[in-house]
Amino acid sequence: GSIQTAHVLHLVEQTRKSRSLIADPETSLAYDAHNDAVNSINFNSAGTHLISTSNDSTIKIWDLRKGCIMYTLYGHEGATTTASFSNLGDYFVTGGADSVVLCW
Repeated sequence: GSIQTAHVLHLVEQTRKSRSLIADPETSLAYDAHNDAVNSINFNSAGTHLISTSNDSTIKIWDLRKGCIMYTLYGHEGATTTASFSNLGDYFVTGGADSVVLCW
């Protein structure tokens, strides 16, 4: 809902400013979306979307304004280990344990 969205955007802004943030279990949001360890997360430049990679071989694109997963992507054989949005946010790249870099 809108309260969760405002909280997530507030956390994004705090993290950008301080580069350190300790999660408070009573006020922080946690999303259980991957089926294995999360290997990386990366915010787009506007702070509205997040991309996450995991040992479960998936790539998740998150809409932080709505507090939901927009897409679950498959393309790597084995773990996905890294991801990064382009500066303009119009594409992103991922890397995996399969030694492949994909441009989406």
